Amino acid sequence: MVSLSCVYLALLALPNARDSAGVVYANQYKSSQTDVGLRRWLLEVAELNPRLIEGVLHTCEQQEISTVDDLRQVHTMGRLQTVFRAGTAAKIQVAMNLAPARKPAAQNVPESGSQ
Repeated sequence: MVSLSCVYLALLALPNARDSAGVVYANQYKSSQTDVGLRRWLLEVAELNPRLIEGVLHTCEQQEISTVDDLRQVHTMGRLQTVFRAGTAAKIQVAMNLAPARKPAAQNVPESGSQ
């Protein structure tokens, strides 16, 4: 039989785990699950406050936003305001409108008929 304390300790080891009372242990969140490029983009391009970045990344993780491209999709769908607080959503929206989307690298494909 598994003791209750072992179950509790196992819950604490999981990111965003909940105990039987529904308490979320968000302090176990590891932002390494989110793309480092997203963190950098939020800080440097969207100019989010560094004190707030962990909370924003936590929200991204909950919403399955792990890259700038994922964030761009949320922006394109017009859902930034439903995912983030007003100030954060506004900064991201401005940055998305100013920063062009990444274009895939051109592949060297020979034209048909030329060799």
